[in-house]
Formats: sequence, C-alpha cells, structure tokens
Amino acid sequence: MKKFIITLVFAFVCISSFAQTYRFRATELAVGIRNSYGTIAWGDWERCKVMLTIDFDNDYIKVYSDKEQNYVIIDTSDAYQDKSGGSNIDCTAIDEEGIECTVRLRIQRDGTAQLYAFYNDVAWVYSGLNRM
Repeated sequence: MKKFIITLVFAFVCISSFAQTYRFRATELAVGIRNSYGTIAWGDWERCKVMLTIDFDNDYIKVYSDKEQNYVIIDTSDAYQDKSGGSNIDCTAIDEEGIECTVRLRIQRDGTAQLYAFYNDVAWVYSGLNRM
C-alpha cells in the first residue's frame, strides 16, 4: 500500500509539472465564413497587436483584443500533425456567450504559431504568434 501511495504521488507530481501557461503576442488576424459545403472562405490578413493567454492549468484561453474574449476549455485533444506537417492541439471550449467552439493551437513546420477558433458559421485565426 505504501508503494502504491508513493507511486500515485510521484505520478501526480509528474503530470502536474507538464501543465503550462502560454502567452503570445499576435501580429495578424483573419476572419473566415463557413459556406454551405463546410469549407471556410478566409478574408485578407489584417495587422494587429493582440495578446493571448492559453492556460492549461486553469482550463481557459483569453484573447485581449478590443473586446476581450474568454474561453473555458472543456476538453483537449492529444497533439497531432496535419497534412502539411504542422503540430496541432484542439480544445473544445465555451465562449463567454455560452457557445461551444473548437480552439486550435497550431505550430507550423517553420515555427510560426497560430490560434484558431472555429464556430458553426464563422472562424478566426491569429497568426504571427510570438511567445512572451
């Protein structure tokens, strides 16, 4: 029993040491509209200066834009690679209006990071994320 408790405490310490908070500054924003086929038609990139916080310890994402956006993370996927070689983590989240969405942190092969939010009819992406 003593070995079990020690192992359990050790496992908890190891798991909790991996949880992290990430802070980024974004330099570009694009908004997209989902068409009837389910694909997203992205608009042009716009320059911006926005801070973002992803806190896996407390299960939230904050976007400090003109209107602060708050998301509560309710589920997180394992990291995976997409067809173009980017690394992704998807989070099912709920925004401050109670609407469920998918938020994706994507790091491209060249190291550029992006944060996406996908809703049923619209999506946005912040790019040029620089870790703070």
